[in-house]
Amino acid sequence: MPYLEPPQTVGARLAPPSKAPTAVLLMLAGLLIVAAVGGWVAFIAADHARTVRQTQAELGRLTGLLREHAHRTIDTSDHVLQRLVDHLGQRDLEALRGSEALHRSLQDMGRGLPQLGSLWVIDDTGGVVASSLQAEPVDGNFADRAYFRVHADNPATGEPFIDELMIGRHTGLNFFSITRALRGPDGTFRGIVVASIHADYFQSFYQSLGLGNGGSVAILRRDGALLVREPLPANFIGARVPSPDGGLGADTPVVVSITHSPFDGTERILARRLVGDYPLVVLASRTTTTAMAGWRARAIQSGLAGAAVTAAGALLAVIGLRALRRQRAMEVQLREARTTLEDRVRERTTSLTAANVRLEHTVAERDLLLREVYHRVKNNLQQVDAMIALQTRGMTTDEARRALSDIRLRINALGMVHQQLIQSTDLETFSLQTFLQDLCASVAYSVGAASRGIDLRVEAEPVAVDFDVAIPLGLLINELIANAFRHAFPQGRRGTIAVQARCEGPRMIVSVTDDGVGYTADAATTGSTGSRIIEALARQLRADVTTRCDHGTRWELSIPLEKEMLDA
Repeated sequence: MPYLEPPQTVGARLAPPSKAPTAVLLMLAGLLIVAAVGGWVAFIAADHARTVRQTQAELGRLTGLLREHAHRTIDTSDHVLQRLVDHLGQRDLEALRGSEALHRSLQDMGRGLPQLGSLWVIDDTGGVVASSLQAEPVDGNFADRAYFRVHADNPATGEPFIDELMIGRHTGLNFFSITRALRGPDGTFRGIVVASIHADYFQSFYQSLGLGNGGSVAILRRDGALLVREPLPANFIGARVPSPDGGLGADTPVVVSITHSPFDGTERILARRLVGDYPLVVLASRTTTTAMAGWRARAIQSGLAGAAVTAAGALLAVIGLRALRRQRAMEVQLREARTTLEDRVRERTTSLTAANVRLEHTVAERDLLLREVYHRVKNNLQQVDAMIALQTRGMTTDEARRALSDIRLRINALGMVHQQLIQSTDLETFSLQTFLQDLCASVAYSVGAASRGIDLRVEAEPVAVDFDVAIPLGLLINELIANAFRHAFPQGRRGTIAVQARCEGPRMIVSVTDDGVGYTADAATTGSTGSRIIEALARQLRADVTTRCDHGTRWELSIPLEKEMLDA
């Protein structure tokens, strides 16, 4: 409806404005200010909670990577110690003191493991029998070391012991030790074997993660003794923190909290996770200053926008009061105020849009970084596989070549997990169906299944699995398929191997079946490396394992689907 100018009356006088419209305008202005302030407070509170959740989720995923790396590093070193214990057997340690052959054996066992600084054999008095550092006898006595006293004073202890961080007497480098006891047939203490692990190995890996300003990662014993931290704090030798494993367990594999760091006193968002069966805890943290930097910027921007809206409300109140005194001026002033408000709302919308674009860019950069980590791990595994392939060519015994071939199959399974993660959309889960098809095809090609007349079939539902499940499951299936190829079809026998995976309620059923000669004691000797790997991976998956040996061999695994039950 068009605006009509009211008729003019000569000598007419406008009545003074009443107080009622003034009170209404003042009330509306107050409500606008309250609404603007309340909206701003609600926005920054929700944004703060969302930023904290995102940081906690990122740190939780990072501790999963740290746990896997630490567990594999410690587990590999412990396997070397078990081999050394088996190698020494019940031989006379005194007769081996200064042995050149034992020195070379120690060097061979540690070769190719960058985390191992040295291997030692210590007798029951603390004296050095042999070392991988030098062939000549080593002076000194280690009876005062905590790792020596633990094994000497506790004859029933059969588990490895991880000592505190220290500085080497012979190398001057930071390291911590993993030890196992040497026992006589009657359980008497004969000495210990020691593997020293360089802390620099972990710190180099952590530096490659690109933690950024304010980020830190660490490994501690469950009693709080610091083993590794990046960045390295001052006075790190003997450093301890209280109860690093508090609240962690099978039902709560990850605990995230906000606390002040005992190393630098800075408030941090901290994630903690246990390292498998070892008494270790990995930590990943980020300072709240760094983690909340984006939130503070958005809070300031939104606060300025809210102040602009509040100022607009006050301006409207003033305009309304003046409009009551001059009715004609009110229309013009309202149009000007409306234009000003629209411009400012448009500016606020533009500002918020830019903030959303930056947030999307940050998420994209994080995804790119995670894909790069997976890609680098896959490339490193390929390089390791290539080096093992070169080493295999120089092997003179079938047993050595077969052992290295088994290792290559396991490395290939790990590489396929990371390849699937690179290709997945959310970088956390992928289809078990595609993974099993690729894995089985690769194993079949590696062992020459087609030329041997062995058919490998895969029937799997498209079950989504995550990183923590895929690695042990892929390694376990790889071991079972490799065992079937190796033992089920001797002397040119032909046959079929079937791999199946399906969901039944809250559990996933995975089976590996062959129609070969059947499971025998010779096919899988108790205590072999393959058997230990299968048992360890089944425990990690919390899987129920059943075996049937009529008309071939069938392995069936019943695995819980809940992620909390799969975390070690």
